[in-house]
Amino acid sequence: MPYLGSTLFVTTLALLFLLSLFAALILAYALMRGSVERAAGAADDRPKTALLVGLPLTAGALLLLIALAQGGGPARGLALFLGLCTLAVALIGLSGFALKIGAALPARVDLEAPYRRVARGAAVLLVACAMPVFGWFVVLPLSISLGLGAVVLGPRRAAHRAVPGGAYHVSAQ
Repeated sequence: MPYLGSTLFVTTLALLFLLSLFAALILAYALMRGSVERAAGAADDRPKTALLVGLPLTAGALLLLIALAQGGGPARGLALFLGLCTLAVALIGLSGFALKIGAALPARVDLEAPYRRVARGAAVLLVACAMPVFGWFVVLPLSISLGLGAVVLGPRRAAHRAVPGGAYHVSAQ
């Protein structure tokens, strides 16, 4: 019984993190819909390439942030700024990956509320990431890497394969 307080604290913290990430994925879709749809298309067209592009980006960004954070003064501020920028790009990519997952789980309500595809995909993705050990250390890092790679490949996909409305755009036709 002596560990009940800390266990409840960590559990509550993890649940709040997942809830805020869920909301952030929907917010990214609402604010950057075109970028998210391009990232979803890139993740759908070439998932292995997106992952292989994203893995070195994720590792490089992480190593750079760690190196900059070790420095003093302005280096820490630069590390914070670069970390937030990387997080924003990763959020767009994760939202695209959630859109890809949600599009694979279609519903009739998609015509009325297209954001629900992202909500369904985000719910599935976040539950998978919440799985102890495998979700924390395999699913989440690979999802972030795939998302970063998809964001990088998204504009190339748009230049090569312009689809009117995008592959993940829901129209009422």
